[in-house]
Amino acid sequence: MPMPKLSIIPPIDIDDYESRTDTESLSNTPINIPDHLNKLYSSMNNYYKLTDGKFGNKFMDDKTKRQFTHKVERSSTLGVRLMYFKNSIENTFTKIFIYSKDEYLEPTSVLIKILSEVFYHTEFSKLQQTCRFRTPTLLEYGFIENNNDENININSNEYVFYIKMEDISAVPVTKLNELVGNNKALDTCMTIEKEVDRIDTCLQKYNLHHNDLHTDNVMIDKNGEIVIIDFGESSNLLQKPFYTVDFCGKIKRGGMAKYRKQPRRTRHKKGIQTKKQTKYNRKQTKHNRKRTKRNRK
Repeated sequence: MPMPKLSIIPPIDIDDYESRTDTESLSNTPINIPDHLNKLYSSMNNYYKLTDGKFGNKFMDDKTKRQFTHKVERSSTLGVRLMYFKNSIENTFTKIFIYSKDEYLEPTSVLIKILSEVFYHTEFSKLQQTCRFRTPTLLEYGFIENNNDENININSNEYVFYIKMEDISAVPVTKLNELVGNNKALDTCMTIEKEVDRIDTCLQKYNLHHNDLHTDNVMIDKNGEIVIIDFGESSNLLQKPFYTVDFCGKIKRGGMAKYRKQPRRTRHKKGIQTKKQTKYNRKQTKHNRKRTKRNRK
């Protein structure tokens, strides 16, 4: 049963707000925030203590997302710290956002950006069957008033917001070699790239754009099904066309492929490519041309 809204929750005014994108992509294109974020805001499940949510154990190093404030424009950034938790018993994955209560750093703007991520996670989930992909099931989200975990560094002048979801057994494309082996990594990545392009085209028909479909945000499970995560850059406005992303670039340039047996000359002479890499480059160029022509229409 959802708890009452806590006194720590900052007020939200969507009507007077013009958002900016998260600057991990260093984009200055505004995201169109939907009005019914108010509905999300009123349906949050808040916790008094961090341990009330039973998020499990913290894993991975903390990550900092950067977002430019409106008041100081590009002369300064505000940092939103991210922590990740897994509960192996309940099979859940929780993403926790920690950001300052200082009004100069615009906590309401940050909250709207986080709620936008929740909103688009829900919108993408509705199209899983139509566009044939998966997203982790969104379970709950809201504020945590007090940190009672001594191992977690959160001070009293920071808001804590969580998004709790299903923990899917899948690996990001970046770690594709762990699933299929080094020798098959590039071929598998090229197949996944075609599927992601198809999914992206399907989503565009419904005016949805992920805008951040790189190899850490696209995962693959043991059944070969594609899982899409992290909707922090998603919008109903196209900001980063998928065809401009060198999706398999890390593998193609040797990120995982360096462990494969390659012709001797490719290891010692710069600029010489394997036949597989050359074939991939040609396909990528041809594909980009077709996609550009399609978008112009």
